[in-house]
This record gives sequence, C-alpha cells and structure tokens, in this order.
Amino acid sequence: MKIVFIGGGTIAKAIYKGLPKEHEYVVVKRNLHDEFWTGKADLQPAGTSVEGDVYILAVKPLSFEKAVEPFRNRRQTFISVMASINTEMLVKHLDNENMVRCMPNLSVCIGEGYIPYCQTSDKAEEDFTALFGTLGHLERTEEEYMDALTALTGTSPLYISVFIDALLDAGIKIGLPREMVRKAAVQCTIGGARYLECEKIHPMELKDMVSSPAGTSIHALHNLEKSGVKAAIIEAVEIAYYRAKELKRIKEI
Repeated sequence: MKIVFIGGGTIAKAIYKGLPKEHEYVVVKRNLHDEFWTGKADLQPAGTSVEGDVYILAVKPLSFEKAVEPFRNRRQTFISVMASINTEMLVKHLDNENMVRCMPNLSVCIGEGYIPYCQTSDKAEEDFTALFGTLGHLERTEEEYMDALTALTGTSPLYISVFIDALLDAGIKIGLPREMVRKAAVQCTIGGARYLECEKIHPMELKDMVSSPAGTSIHALHNLEKSGVKAAIIEAVEIAYYRAKELKRIKEI
C-alpha cells in the first residue's frame, strides 16, 4: 500500500513510527531537509500532486486549503488528523466522499493511542481501521464530540508531561537522584492509570484508598486542592476546546 502524508510534522512522525513498515511512504512537505524522513519516505515538495492508496492530512488547520489543492477529485480515502476541520469542510475542499476525521496523540508511536474518529463512508472507515488499528484504541464517535475530544485526548500528552515534570522537580528538590526520580515518576503514572483501567474504578475511589487518616497522602491532597490543581486542569481542557471551536470559525469565514 502506498501511503501519502500531506504534512510531515510531529504527529505525522508519530503515526509513521506506529505503522507497519512494509508500506510505501511518500511525504509532501515544505521543508525537504528533515533528517527524520531521510531513508524512510520519498520526500516531495509542498504543492506536488502524488498518487497514493491512502492520504493522511497532517498540516496545520489554517494551511489545509492550499495544501490539499493538488489532491482534489480523487476517490481514495483521506484521513485527517487536523484539529477543527470537520468532514463537511474536507468533502467540500477535496470533492471526495471518502473522509475520516480523527484525533490521535503522540502515544500512537508505541501503539498506545486513543483515537476518536468519525467517517463519511464505509470505504473510508474500512481503510482507516485497517491502517490505524496498530496505533492503539480506535473509538468511533459522532462528529459533534470531535472538538471536545481534541481538547481532552489530543492534548492529553501535554497535561501528563506537565504533571510528570512537576514530580521530577519535586523529587530533585527533596534530594532524590534525577534518574531515580524520572523512572519513579513515569512508572507510577503508568501504574496508576493501568490500575484504574484494570480495576474499573473511579479515580476518587483510588484517592480514598491511599488517603489514610493523618497520613502523607491526605496532607498532599489538601495542598493540591488548596492550590487549585484540579480546577486548573479543567480550565486548560476547556480553553483548548474553545480554541478548537475558534479555529473552525476562522476557516469558515
């Protein structure tokens, strides 16, 4: 199968890492001096018309109209990983009914992504699930939820990385070796998430389980609540959601 990436930035690279390497890859992008793609894909300059079996749209939302112009009027499946651009806009600008809109995150590179998607045809969904099935959990959903899921799941690696970075700084501040802190912070985050998933419990149940009377955990939790950490996370997701909506309005003007 010949897969054409339109755009070759961070998320395109993460997707490539998680995909089977027996496919033929072409990347259409502005910067052709990208060491990551050297030897992995045929690099073509932006604006080039390239034939392929499946196309992955991975450009910035504000650039997509110009980027897709050479690919109009094709019948192959197009998979968009762009924020805010809905399937109606994709169909209109590409004059093609075979569209999938999805929102992967960087975890797809290790097959641990959570990828919500919606589609415009059975063919598009079939091509998408066959190709992206190796990247993680695929979640078919209604398009009305995609902007909210962009804010929650597409941006989730950012929230997690900020939290882990805070744990790193805290561990170093109290005297632990840097590498020990890094391993502990990452593994405890992974372990906590897997525990919630395996036990099928609400996060607050885990909080109650570890918060013994007068113990270290409840004292730490008190400070987190006093500092507004939970409220800050909620607000961050909400702001990302409204930005996704704003980008859509800009494109519609």
